[in-house]
Amino acid sequence: MKRIALVLALACGVAFSGYAQKGKVALSKNFFASNKIDMAKKLIDEAMTDESCADYAQGHFMLGQIYQACIENGDPGIRNMVAASDVNKVWEAYQNVERLDEKGKYAKKLGTQYKNLYIDFQNYGIEEFNVNNFADAFKAFETTLEIGQNKYFKATVGDKVDTTILYFAGLAAHQAEDYVNAEKYYKQLLPYNFKSEDVYEMLSNVLKLQEKEEEAVKYMTEGIKKFPNNNYMLVEMINYYLDSENPADAIPYLDEAIASNPTSIAFIRSKANIYDKIKNYEEAIKLYNQVLSIDPNDFYSIYAIGVIELEKVNAYQAEVQDISDFKKYEEAMKDVYKRYQDVVVYFEKAHKIDSDDRNTMITMKEIYYKLRNIDDKYEGLYNEINEKLKR
Repeated sequence: MKRIALVLALACGVAFSGYAQKGKVALSKNFFASNKIDMAKKLIDEAMTDESCADYAQGHFMLGQIYQACIENGDPGIRNMVAASDVNKVWEAYQNVERLDEKGKYAKKLGTQYKNLYIDFQNYGIEEFNVNNFADAFKAFETTLEIGQNKYFKATVGDKVDTTILYFAGLAAHQAEDYVNAEKYYKQLLPYNFKSEDVYEMLSNVLKLQEKEEEAVKYMTEGIKKFPNNNYMLVEMINYYLDSENPADAIPYLDEAIASNPTSIAFIRSKANIYDKIKNYEEAIKLYNQVLSIDPNDFYSIYAIGVIELEKVNAYQAEVQDISDFKKYEEAMKDVYKRYQDVVVYFEKAHKIDSDDRNTMITMKEIYYKLRNIDDKYEGLYNEINEKLKR
């Protein structure tokens, strides 16, 4: 009998404890209704730490409502009773209510709370983003979107696609180096034409960072068609093709870039470099000279023209070496030397612009060596440049 009585006593104690905690929930509700939020929070915290309230829908609802009221309160004293991150605690509490509310008793109340919680999460995400807590900001924006898809939220606010939050979610994930999620949200945004130019840029970037080169090129191509003056995507496409097996494929994009930026030396010079690579030297020289009409002291263009012209002279000299008639050979060699004199001028000018470039000095040395037999001054120039190379 004593054992049975003891068991009954323990059971009654547990039951009493459960009633006591649920009583605190009821009291917290009264205090909350009287705008005594500090007392309401104290009681709900005590009640909901007890396991007897784990499956008590009203308790979870009151916890969410009280914490949400603190987060949204204009009084710093009330606001600081909770952490900014407690928006997550509010969302968790309401999800518990949904789990336990089989009859839909809280449907309208949750709809009302979600309407404001949507804004609370949005604000929290912006705050975290502004202090570079990008991972937390992303989670906040993602939860905002999740709330937006909740049936009770939709019943209250309606079904809508919030492109601003989609954009923020993608941007926060991007900054947090969560490229998979950044890709996911940027792709969701494209059909809505929201900040499309930026989205195409950033989507191609995250794809590239994931080594999805072909897909990145696909979206860059789409982006350039819609925004032909976008320098970022143009440059990315140009660089992609410049590094490919078919650098000439970059030319149409360079043409667009030059049309938008007619005085851009970088674009014109890149196009010249492509023609140089594919051995269309006439077109390359024309473009290098176009650069020099904008900047007469562009080292690369002067040096590049010099190299092209030097290769022509070297090829011509190789032909002259095969002339068997001595007189014709001597006449032809005079022309060879004249051509070397003309071409060395490019390297001398390049050397004045950049006196430390060794390739320029080595080329000058080689030409001076060939010219030393026709004029003593080239012997002196040869010795001078040779000394510089030894330093």
